[in-house]
Amino acid sequence: MRFRGTGRRAQTAVEMLFIFGVMLAGIILLIPPYSQESSETVFAAAVRDGVSQATSFLNMGVVRWDSGEDVRAYDKLSWIINNGSLLNYRSAEIRLTSMSIDYGKDRIIVKLTFVRSSEDAKLDGILARNIGKFLQLYLSKIRGAELVEVSKNTYRLYYLGKRVIFDVTVNGRERVVG
Repeated sequence: MRFRGTGRRAQTAVEMLFIFGVMLAGIILLIPPYSQESSETVFAAAVRDGVSQATSFLNMGVVRWDSGEDVRAYDKLSWIINNGSLLNYRSAEIRLTSMSIDYGKDRIIVKLTFVRSSEDAKLDGILARNIGKFLQLYLSKIRGAELVEVSKNTYRLYYLGKRVIFDVTVNGRERVVG
């Protein structure tokens, strides 16, 4: 006994499997680049937020944070504001002029350039170093980030397994952190 249409049903099933295979291959090819682009966007947004937090804190001396939040990162900036020979409770009058992020194979280099209305070589160098240290601690809270202590009070930040290096310049005084 022979059933009519069985050959056509089998052909339709094979065609459906082929179409499903093509769709699955397309998804597999599209997801990795999208997720990499997404993680880079998340990191860039987090850096921008950290820079905004740092400049606001240095310019106003006040920041709002939620209870239970780790405020250890702000200690690097508070020390500058409270130190009598540095800012002595004055505004740093600092602003960001440029930011670039270079995503390498094994490291991420974040270059930040700030300017201040007045120049003080000692203060500018300290600001550059401590803004870099602040960003290390601040960004360690984002998903995919890991802060590793390499020696007492010396840390390295890794994001998705890549070492993050901050190259911070304030009024021409450059400091590399990380």
